[in-house]
Amino acid sequence: MQSANWGIELLRVPETWKITRGEGVTVLVIDTGCPARIKRGREVVHPDLAGNVLADRCRSFVWDEDSIYDMSGHSTACCGIIAAEDNGKGVVGYAPAAKVVTFKAVGESGSGYPGDLARAFDVMNRKF
Repeated sequence: MQSANWGIELLRVPETWKITRGEGVTVLVIDTGCPARIKRGREVVHPDLAGNVLADRCRSFVWDEDSIYDMSGHSTACCGIIAAEDNGKGVVGYAPAAKVVTFKAVGESGSGYPGDLARAFDVMNRKF
């Protein structure tokens, strides 16, 4: 069963969905990484976001972490609020047809370095 975030109802977002659901929009999230779930010992994109995350464009700027995936859950939650699919499961995002790209600039510990953020912003300014 799918649920809607209380803010979606409060802001009357379903009325906006009659006009747009985020089609053609790509949102860049600089946070703790690509929305992930651990499945059979490996990271995979979270099922509520699998169709909306452009994982091939996600990158990590954290100097001591090779994985692009979010192991703390913060970026996954943020991306879900933005673009969780309207798929009848989990939650639905504010723009369920939008695409999401993540730049990981905050590590699994929940902290980051100014240099990691600066590199992410530099790439953002060149690519987006």
